[in-house]
Amino acid sequence: MLDRVLELVVLLNDDMTQAIEALDLTPSRLHLLWELGQRGPVTQRVLGEALKVTPRAITGLVDALVGGGLVSRTRPTGERRW
Repeated sequence: MLDRVLELVVLLNDDMTQAIEALDLTPSRLHLLWELGQRGPVTQRVLGEALKVTPRAITGLVDALVGGGLVSRTRPTGERRW
């Protein structure tokens, strides 16, 4: 039984690794997606604080995910800058 469980774990890990590579996800980009999944739409400032990275770094991470079609930017309600 344990052999079957370990075999399943290996298969799932291989599948996940292939999916991550196919989507061009780095550990930081994957972390950002996870945070968005947990928090829902938030500002880049909130994401930067959650990932403990600079504003410039979070902009680069978000830009990469937008470019890959994995996330989109929206204007916060009441925000005039864009």
